[in-house]
Amino acid sequence: MHHGGSANYASIRSIKQFQELATPEAGGKNWKGVLIALCVIAVICALVIMAIALLAPTVETYHRDGQPLTLYDITDGSLSPSYKEVQWLSDKELLYQSDTNNSIIVHNLQNKTTSILLDLKASERIDSYKLAPSAERRFLLYTKDTRKVYRHTTKASYRIHDLDNHQWLNASLIISPFDDHRPLLLQYATWAPSTVEHKLVFVHENDIYYQKLSQEGLLENAVRLTDTGATDQNPRNGTEVIYNGIPDWLYEEEILSSDHAVWWSPDSKYLAYLSFNDTEVQTFAFDTYGYDANPAKQYSNSTKIRYPKAGTKNPAVALYIVDPEAVSRTRRVPGEGRRVEEPQEVKEFGEWYITTVTWLAPDKLFVRWTNRYQNISILASCPASTLTCTKIYRLESREGWLEDSPPFPLDDGAKIVMLSGNHADQRQHQTVCRFSTTSASFDMNCVNTNFDITEILAVQSNTNKEETIYALAAYDAPRNRHIIRITGNDVKCLTCNLTRNCTYYDDVRFSHGENPDYIVVTCRGPNVPYTQVWQLSHLLSGDADLKEVHEVRGNKKVQNQVDVKAIPHRKYLEVELKSLVNGPKAQVELLLPPKFTGHANKRYSLLIRVYGGPGSQEVHSRYRMDFEEYLASSQEVVIARIDGRGSGYQGFRMKYEVNRNLGFNEVKDQLEVAQYLLDNHQYLDPARVGIWGWSYGGYATARAVLLDNAPQVIRCAASVAPVTDWKLYDTAYTERFMSTPEDNPKAYENSNLMPYSTDSLYWHFARTSFLLVHGTADDNVHFQQAAQFTKALMKADILFKTQIYPDEDHSIRRLRFHLYHTLQEHFLTCFEREAQHDKDDD
Repeated sequence: MHHGGSANYASIRSIKQFQELATPEAGGKNWKGVLIALCVIAVICALVIMAIALLAPTVETYHRDGQPLTLYDITDGSLSPSYKEVQWLSDKELLYQSDTNNSIIVHNLQNKTTSILLDLKASERIDSYKLAPSAERRFLLYTKDTRKVYRHTTKASYRIHDLDNHQWLNASLIISPFDDHRPLLLQYATWAPSTVEHKLVFVHENDIYYQKLSQEGLLENAVRLTDTGATDQNPRNGTEVIYNGIPDWLYEEEILSSDHAVWWSPDSKYLAYLSFNDTEVQTFAFDTYGYDANPAKQYSNSTKIRYPKAGTKNPAVALYIVDPEAVSRTRRVPGEGRRVEEPQEVKEFGEWYITTVTWLAPDKLFVRWTNRYQNISILASCPASTLTCTKIYRLESREGWLEDSPPFPLDDGAKIVMLSGNHADQRQHQTVCRFSTTSASFDMNCVNTNFDITEILAVQSNTNKEETIYALAAYDAPRNRHIIRITGNDVKCLTCNLTRNCTYYDDVRFSHGENPDYIVVTCRGPNVPYTQVWQLSHLLSGDADLKEVHEVRGNKKVQNQVDVKAIPHRKYLEVELKSLVNGPKAQVELLLPPKFTGHANKRYSLLIRVYGGPGSQEVHSRYRMDFEEYLASSQEVVIARIDGRGSGYQGFRMKYEVNRNLGFNEVKDQLEVAQYLLDNHQYLDPARVGIWGWSYGGYATARAVLLDNAPQVIRCAASVAPVTDWKLYDTAYTERFMSTPEDNPKAYENSNLMPYSTDSLYWHFARTSFLLVHGTADDNVHFQQAAQFTKALMKADILFKTQIYPDEDHSIRRLRFHLYHTLQEHFLTCFEREAQHDKDDD
């Protein structure tokens, strides 16, 4: 209004001047005055036009030609880049599987040569992520016929190929201690790091075995290192279930995130392993129905897993050390190794987890014990010779939970470097900390940062005893990952100014040696990912136009597919939250259709993709082509991803906002930001707003419907595999954020989807088009969760849709196309119906 008033005043003054100038002199016309007046009028018109242009709102438009994405595009793998593992064989040689001919190759960076280590047929399938050459590269260990057990664990046929003799696969040695002619399905196998002898360990039926290969390439008889292993199908003494060297369900899913719990010492003398006693862990059973119509399969099969639910008995865990050669010499099975005794402070926990086991030196283990609530950790150094552990440090968080981080040893294990923060020194961000493993004063020195460091990549000791640390960090924005270098307290970003249009670096691996020359780097976004080798000295030089030394994987086929597609435009916003004024802001990603226009006469549907779990991140700059990208490209739906309170990579204050109280703050922020988007973006139609999520996101979706009060924001919702009652989920995850039901009963009650009154459920869900989806063979979030919620909705007489996937686990991977098709029809139909209702109301 101020600018408009000034323009009008200037116009009035100019008109008066024009009238004066245009008054004719006596006896003739004033042509000079007329000309001046016309010029003034032209200037006024130009000023008016300019003022209108300046005051008019800027209209966003984006345009990208190409073919709209299809459901087939995002489910058939054609837009999915390859992430096959790359391994360093030496300081100059790389091992990886070729994308072109499927062979296992070795590339020498020094002489720029590539040789075939194992020539595979195009149809030959092996698991490249489990390729393991022996230390001296005489043999190659690999897997075939892999069968998934849970998220990380598998059973597979492990084979050994003699590279010196160039033996073909069929002539390869099969690890088979019980039957030389039948390949066994093993749970895990790995080489010893020794370059002197060819030694390996493997796990079969929950017991650990040790085996050697002769110089002639012959497998010696396997030596059994444990005999306490037992399964539910074959329990020990009729009742005991014990896992040796591999994790049980809880540790695999929530603690170790790995397929093994066995670790060689650097000199290959000792073997450390965890043993999990699940005897007192309660069993959960679910039926599988099969795809075969064979009459012989009239009955369903029942699958049972040891699954501790919140507040129930956990597996008992213990750490052991064994000398495989000593057992081999005596040929006497010890039953189990020598147990590492827990420090007194750990025993005072009553119940604990072992979250980290790492060798600091040939005779020294680093162990991290954590209490059941996971807010106190004891870091200890444990000599293999005495098994008497010395406490290094006690970490404690009073505002939230602790998260695990592997240590990097220095000075033969006298010091370690690891991620930590927000404990004794109340740091606000996860950062790099240095610990002494020998000092009685328990020294801890941390680097000050105003951003989260997410992963330590390498640590180098300098001559002046001041180490150089390389790490990944959310340096310039929470959504990005850059490589940084830390020397003392000085922090420098090495990749922020590179002219590569890469904002998310990941899977960075330094070459071998104390002073590595090369690094393998994967750029995961925002464009199609690629993997390259860089020379470290070139990166440190600060050259913005850094050139790669070797391209391992360019994903050119995927790039060619993407180039002809109409890809949505990604836009990032920060929104201040009412509950965190002057604090961390909600991070928002909008996906705008390829031919987007922000004119008010064009309205778009808005779909929110939510996860919301503690410490998670939905808004990141990684490449992705998923269901949301398809909807934006093909159906012109605007997508919003929102990271509010409870999300990760913005410091501890933001993350701990949900501590002991799941289902409230993180969900309220989804609704608050959604309303902000509607209020500030006229191109969004408030009558067509939906939300959907998977797992924790499925829970957050249903909670959003329950917490969505007047004025209503959400009209359409879909929950896939949701938690509906935290008492039904596992101990380690739930209690990390909520403590136990006994300790925090009110939070469990308030976060539950079912205790809401029938009237409250009806009022919220009856006005929302709701879809509930779950797989019946979900070992993670059990179908029981959906079944209980279904009963509650039915009891409240709420009409809703349910999609059941028989025999599908948490990922619904085999029927993903059908799932996305179902979600598409649900939301498009709902949006159309809501738009019509809104039109009728007008």
